Amino acid sequence: MRGEMAVLRLLAVEKQPLLAGEISKKLSMTTSRIAAVLNSLEKKKMIERCEDAEDRRRVLVRLTQEGMAFCKGRHAEARTRFAHLLERLGNEDARQFVNLLKRVFAILESECEGRKNHEGGIS
Repeated sequence: MRGEMAVLRLLAVEKQPLLAGEISKKLSMTTSRIAAVLNSLEKKKMIERCEDAEDRRRVLVRLTQEGMAFCKGRHAEARTRFAHLLERLGNEDARQFVNLLKRVFAILESECEGRKNHEGGIS
């Protein structure tokens, strides 16, 4: 189902349970879409819903062991493919490629921080 990998990656990166609303906001997906994705992932035993210990009215979403193993496997596959790509580029092209990626990520991070500050009322 569309959106499943994004939810799994987010939960893996956050390393802590999240509310469905937090997932929706962080991924810029509608709450109805997140609900459908979570239902699908729960049926596949990739995530589980659990009560918030501090507020039992709140339901948190976390990766199961199967979900964590799946994410680790996909991450390892991606690293292997990326390493193979860099090998094919050769040393100099690979170095330039990595440097360009670092610059792109720095720009994106800066823009993301700017949006967060603007949305939070900080100019």
